Amino acid sequence: MHRGDLIVDMDLLFYAVSGCSLYDKPDQLKSDVFAVRSLLLDRIQHRAGRWGDAYIVGGYPFKLEREELARKLGAELIFCDLPKEQCKANARAGRGNLAKAWEGYIERWFDDYQA
Repeated sequence: MHRGDLIVDMDLLFYAVSGCSLYDKPDQLKSDVFAVRSLLLDRIQHRAGRWGDAYIVGGYPFKLEREELARKLGAELIFCDLPKEQCKANARAGRGNLAKAWEGYIERWFDDYQA
């Protein structure tokens, strides 16, 4: 990534909109954050703006959802392969009192993931 590239990351969008700590995602703001994400994805699809490259960061465990988003946006899929235990260790190290909840999200992602 370079200065001037566009990054769409739900964690960062929640952080920007809520003022809460990173990874704290108040349920009351979900619809607002999803609306911002949708707007940014639409701008990427239509190549609106002066950004260089665009990066959509997300888990997307379901193959069809990933492939459809990539097709719609003309994007390349990049898989960051980390073992489940490494993901959990990262959550414990960087998510403070939210770590336990994030370990549950990680378990669910690995259960749902479709190669």
